[in-house]
Amino acid sequence: NKGTKRKNPSSINAAHYDASLSTKPPVIKFDPRPETEGGIVSDVSVNNFLSNMSSSTSMWETIFTYKYDDYELTDERKNVLCQWQSILLSNLTPDLNNISLNSTSATMLANTEDQSTCSVWNSNRYLRITASHAKETVLLCSVVERELTSGVLNRCRNYLKKYVWGLDNVQTYYMQRGIELEENARENYLAVNPTCDVKKTGLWISRQFPQLACSPDGLVCTSNNEYGLLEIKCLKLLEKMSVSELIDKYKCDKSIIKGSCFKIAQDQLVLVKSHSYYYQIQFQLGITGFPWCDFVLYSGKGAPSIERIYPDISSISDMFTECLKLWKSLIAPE
Repeated sequence: NKGTKRKNPSSINAAHYDASLSTKPPVIKFDPRPETEGGIVSDVSVNNFLSNMSSSTSMWETIFTYKYDDYELTDERKNVLCQWQSILLSNLTPDLNNISLNSTSATMLANTEDQSTCSVWNSNRYLRITASHAKETVLLCSVVERELTSGVLNRCRNYLKKYVWGLDNVQTYYMQRGIELEENARENYLAVNPTCDVKKTGLWISRQFPQLACSPDGLVCTSNNEYGLLEIKCLKLLEKMSVSELIDKYKCDKSIIKGSCFKIAQDQLVLVKSHSYYYQIQFQLGITGFPWCDFVLYSGKGAPSIERIYPDISSISDMFTECLKLWKSLIAPE
């Protein structure tokens, strides 16, 4: 190869190389904004764009939001809406021919014992506020009453998407695990309480407020023919640890239960009253009228934790008041 290369190449600034591709690729001048309306996207266009995507979740929803002009309702329109609300409440009142069990204040719909896998259970939860999202409903109602900012309106819309429109419903691994282990948890509960009987239960609807409902995990009957509720939770923390092992570890490291739904007092697991599970149980007691609920924390090793929780009448009354307000102002108009 001797002599094929240049010994004294010219300056790099003076070098020239032929290229098959252009060093400057052409830039496509494209303006996605509509040519009409002066290049400004109207609120109507944005609303239509979001409506066309309503069947699926899109990242566009992080950029665009629905926008509507505020308006005053006439007295005639208000009267019509009140009549429609009365009709809706009438339709939500359970059919007496489709009742399986009764309590002092609620009725259980027949053929809803399979709960989440049952179409009757799912369809009858529609347009009702249920115990599982009682705390979320109460908190949302409190902020709605203070001020309707854009952030609060987004929270209202997300609430509707999740609980009314049926969108954004996510079932995690541990949620599915809890459903699968419910029967095991009931058997463990009976092993600790052999004189009791536990029946699977379905959707209970309040007679006084048919827009409120709940689905306990079981109906307990004691040897004295006293009835109460059963609520089961299968926590990740107790998946491979017994209750006694957890209590022993807590004595050495109190941070082990940080963020949990319970605290430890006198070597017992006690449900925290500010947790959503406590709201859920109080909501269930308020709907059904039963005198107590056994809160069970299932453990993959050993006996479960069982705490008997009684109704807090004042808390139930306040919770129902807030839930009914939000149902009337947010769910019924929808």
